[in-house]
Amino acid sequence: MAASDERAALLRRGDELWDELTAALDTSIDAPLGPSTDWMGRDVYAHFARWTRQTADDLRRVLDGKPPRPIEGTEDEINARIREEERETPVDQLRSRCTEARAEVKALLLGLTDDQWRAFGEASADDVTPAHIEPHLRMMGA
Repeated sequence: MAASDERAALLRRGDELWDELTAALDTSIDAPLGPSTDWMGRDVYAHFARWTRQTADDLRRVLDGKPPRPIEGTEDEINARIREEERETPVDQLRSRCTEARAEVKALLLGLTDDQWRAFGEASADDVTPAHIEPHLRMMGA
């Protein structure tokens, strides 16, 4: 199977899991997602909206020959900051940001050559593939 076929299949699987995740998030918008977390559906939407937007921006920078922009802090610190900063953002707006950023990342990834995909695209695809979505589904027991 060609790299572009594998890429398309990976992104399709990401879409399937995203649909499963959003259905679960929508049932717990303002309630804890599981017994071992205090994250709510809105928090996960905010999390994905920000990380996926960062990925889209970084991909554009790399395609322009520039390095990605680092985010200050550890992953846990960044996630806590996102959660706090987006606490009052309406869920519809968070969901919309996710949709827009996902579409942009997927379009950028699908537009890469096979060499670009291997060099940096596959490593940049986590936010729209099972790599990032499955852990959230597991956390929720979905």
